[in-house]
Amino acid sequence: RHTRLQGDWSSDVCSSDLFDSWHYTQPEAAMHWLGQLPDADPRSKTMLQHAIRSIAMDTHTFETPEASAFAALTPTQRTAARGYIITLPIPEPRRTTLDTLLQLK
Repeated sequence: RHTRLQGDWSSDVCSSDLFDSWHYTQPEAAMHWLGQLPDADPRSKTMLQHAIRSIAMDTHTFETPEASAFAALTPTQRTAARGYIITLPIPEPRRTTLDTLLQLK
């Protein structure tokens, strides 16, 4: 199992817990990698949900979510993330902030 937290992750990110660790320590790099995944990649949905849950629920690390956290996501990923946020127990106004940041431009 790979444990490195930098470099080419195209074949290394193989488990959601490893992605969570990477996303926690290097969120911009993890989101950029996620945005490069083809929508048909079997890892895309799971990794996207882990990233969104992390940003949505970890109020200490992501005290105020910023648009840059989602900048690398494709329109399809943004739509999926907005749908996933609805299922999470996120208090207002954080839910509205996240939804606004994920809206397609």
